[in-house]
Amino acid sequence: AIKAGLANLNKWYNKTADTDVYFICLALDPNTKTAYTRNAWSQEEYDVGLCTLEEKFDQYYVTASLPTEKTSKLPPTSQDGNRRNVPHASYGSAWMKSMTKRDQPSNRKAALTPRVELEAYLAAPLESEVRDIIAWWGNHATQYPTLSRMARDYLAIQGSAVAAERTFSSGALTDTLRRNRIKPDLFGALQILKGGYCNGYISSDVQAELRAEENAQRDILLAELGARLDDVQLEADETAK
Repeated sequence: AIKAGLANLNKWYNKTADTDVYFICLALDPNTKTAYTRNAWSQEEYDVGLCTLEEKFDQYYVTASLPTEKTSKLPPTSQDGNRRNVPHASYGSAWMKSMTKRDQPSNRKAALTPRVELEAYLAAPLESEVRDIIAWWGNHATQYPTLSRMARDYLAIQGSAVAAERTFSSGALTDTLRRNRIKPDLFGALQILKGGYCNGYISSDVQAELRAEENAQRDILLAELGARLDDVQLEADETAK
């Protein structure tokens, strides 16, 4: 029985090789990147997954950083124009620029090698306490524009259908045979409310405390209003005398 169970586990575990989603989603997690697959998967599976990641990255990559001819022919700014009128600003500037360009990365070279972004991301240290991966990619969209687009598509894929199936099954508990005339709007609101309680987003204790505070404030306002009405009635009686 144990061997049969292990065989069944291997059968479904190997299904991960039929799609690129698992490897790419793990790689797009800044807490793990490729560290888990490199140590837990076989070398062949890891190489195939990494190759697939690079191919998908190339498909998502958009060459948008190269300057166009129109942008290169724009008129100079006033600051550049003023520098051209100063003799010492242009003396030897061409030679100095040619020397300094040797230490500056070429934008055209970076654009022709799109995987620089992927290599930089994988080479960066692992994060340790990132809980909201979607928010992390939103904050690093400028640093990793191509990978952030991949994260937007791949990380939106639901890892398991258990949550959806549970929600679907719980609908039978909400819309029973004795409550089969609930309108769609009310049914949806009840499902959301029930899900909030089950997931811990809504607490009955907190709701009870809020309701108690509201009732206490209401009692105070009613008491103040009653006292004011008594004062008004007393003043009216004295005026009538």
